[in-house]
This record gives sequence, structure tokens and C-alpha cells, in this order.
Amino acid sequence: MLLSPNEIHENMTIQLDNKICKVISCEMHGTGQTGRVFIIKAKSIPDGHTAEKRLRAEEKVAEIKLDRADMEYSYGDPDFFYFYDPASFETVPVPKELVGDRAPFLKEGTKIQMEYHEEKPVSIIFPQTVELKVARCAEPTRGEQDSTMKEAELENGITVLVPQFIKQDDVLKIDVAKRKFIERKKEKTDKK
Repeated sequence: MLLSPNEIHENMTIQLDNKICKVISCEMHGTGQTGRVFIIKAKSIPDGHTAEKRLRAEEKVAEIKLDRADMEYSYGDPDFFYFYDPASFETVPVPKELVGDRAPFLKEGTKIQMEYHEEKPVSIIFPQTVELKVARCAEPTRGEQDSTMKEAELENGITVLVPQFIKQDDVLKIDVAKRKFIERKKEKTDKK
């Protein structure tokens, strides 16, 4: 389907310069008298390179419809990550470059969405947040202000800033995109 630049919006998948791209932003500049120009910022799939393209209002761009499937992470080897499709019982190999810098957030059983173009995986959509255990951090200190932060190394090897009350083995909710602490998961108390 061909689109005018004014129909393009964030997260849409389009074809730019013979590449499949995810739109980051689309802004209009100019007026009816001077001529409107649309500046599209997009990230190419799967290499992740960001590009900027200027289009006149009368130019058209092809929208690309991607198929999606719910998948679960199984395991990885030096070249690929393997995802299990619970609907078809297939294991799908995905090149490590496609996962990119979010690879540390993959744990066995992690649920993701995979986007396909012509039956080939082109993009992985991670959950917005994940739960990870604290592997190492300094002991909690008393008397520090609530705004004081300390470093904590998570089970996946990533270091994040956390409040002073966090201790080793706490399970934290982490924002995947920002790699930031959100909250500590409540401990379940056993009733006897």
C-alpha cells in the first residue's frame, strides 16, 4: 500500500531506499506556499542503522505489513539465538545481530514477539520490562537519603543504579529499553 508522507506515523514499517525501516518520527516543515517537506527518521531492519529522509508532500512510500508471532527464548550458540514457537512447535534460529544490545535480557522462557517479512524474521519486540535477580551489590545502608543510589550487578551481567535499600538476591523490575531500575518485586510470605 502506498502512503503519502502525512499518513506516516511512529512505529509504522515502510520501505525507504529499498530497505525495510521502522519509523522513529515524521515531521512536516514548510507551508502550502513554500511547499511542504516531510522529514522521516527511521531505523532499518534488521541492521538497526538510523537514517533521515526528506520527502515532498506528493511523494509516496510503500507501507510494509509485517507478520507477528509470539515466541519464547530457548537457547543460544555463537551465531544464533533460538526461539520456540508455541503455536507451531518450531524452533526458529535468529542471527545474533537481529537481537543486538538487548541480548543480555534473554533468559530461557523469555516471551517476545517476532516480526516476519516474507516468512523471514526481521525484528524482535522485547517486553517493556523484565524481572531480574541482583547478583551483587553493596549492603543496604541506614541513614542515607532515599535519593541516594548505588550500583547493583544483575544476574545477566548488566549494572544498574538502585536505591540504597536493595540487597543481593532481590528481584527487580527493569526497563529493558532504558536499562533502568523501576521497582523491587514484593517478597512472597509463606503462611503456615
